[in-house]
Amino acid sequence: MADPKLRQIQQWFWRSIAGTPGEYEFVHELVAQIEPSRTLDPAGRLAVYADAYFLRLRDVLAEDFPRIAKLLGEQAFDNLIRAYLKGHPSTEPSVRHLGRAMVHFIRSREDMPAWLADLAALEWARVNAFDAPDDEPLTVARLAEIDSATWPQLRMYPVRSLEVVNAAWPVHRLWADEGPERLAPAPTSIRVWRRADFHVVHAPMDEREAAAVARLLRGSTFAEICQTFEDLDEQQAAEQAGAMLLRWLQDGLIARTE
Repeated sequence: MADPKLRQIQQWFWRSIAGTPGEYEFVHELVAQIEPSRTLDPAGRLAVYADAYFLRLRDVLAEDFPRIAKLLGEQAFDNLIRAYLKGHPSTEPSVRHLGRAMVHFIRSREDMPAWLADLAALEWARVNAFDAPDDEPLTVARLAEIDSATWPQLRMYPVRSLEVVNAAWPVHRLWADEGPERLAPAPTSIRVWRRADFHVVHAPMDEREAAAVARLLRGSTFAEICQTFEDLDEQQAAEQAGAMLLRWLQDGLIARTE
């Protein structure tokens, strides 16, 4: 055959190393164009690049899903990533979005631990929180400057890094190095956000706080947020709402009020 042009060789090379990451399915026409080295045949030389490509993507996903990588172990995690990349290959110049389908992918697999998809959702929320736009959190001092009589009408807006993971398992406990063998299913809401010091953190919420955070995410007024305590007597409601607001301010969850 006639010598292929550079663009054709580039296309063959890309298909060979990225078509099925972690596997050796090289384009035969490309292999025919490669000279052997002293130690490797043409396919072996291509395998060096194919391995490097897969390992780079595997390392990216291990950084995004560190607890999954740790709990599954190296071999099982590699197998998971190979299977994932077959259906969800890297399609963008940035690998930032490579893991965006991981939660759905794990949920579609019957051979994965039941809690694994919820753990993936928590880890991906942490990735999103890290990359979220910056906000200057509202402080206790700044809120104190506002006439307290107007607080009920204040519309509160969360920092843009705040995200809620609603899980069927308390997977936040796996982040405290608790083994999955001690984990039991339980509906769990976890808030995830990035602090002012750029550390991503998360915390479980009880049902009442989860309802309040859902209102915060909608940009509700303080009075509307406090409706989550309306089943309590007036004093209890005021105490618990005040304690929750203070906790949110200390955690840096509120960006501004209007």
